Amino acid sequence: GYKFEGEFRLHDEKEVYLKITGQSFFDAGRVKRVSGTIRNVTYERLEKNQLLRGIANFNTHLIHAPFAMAVLDSNGFLVKLANALQLEIWGQKESDVLGAHYFDILRSKIPGITVECFNEVMNTGASPTFKNVLFKDRDNHERYFD
Repeated sequence: GYKFEGEFRLHDEKEVYLKITGQSFFDAGRVKRVSGTIRNVTYERLEKNQLLRGIANFNTHLIHAPFAMAVLDSNGFLVKLANALQLEIWGQKESDVLGAHYFDILRSKIPGITVECFNEVMNTGASPTFKNVLFKDRDNHERYFD
């Protein structure tokens, strides 16, 4: 038989979403019977829409924040999002840092940083021991990292 699945919104005064799943059975090329279920998924759909709006709102605030900020994936410290000020400090383009390991970005900017130092800072929150390390952003402006 042919399996089908679909979700649709009823055109009603309030939002109602239904999900239909089922299977059709054929005999000699003709539909013999159709079996399926219809389930009200309004609550799940509205929750999902609210969550997606919240994520989009968070990302918008982060991108337009008046200070440098980046979001890292906690499993592997991969850069998921960085605003323009953070990209300027790193001297990088967004396409170069999204999905990159945070240590690789730091290593290219901070002479002497080691994997051990990075792991200690990221795992314990302890401050690194070096001070006033000079690096240059993508426009060759000198910046200091503490």
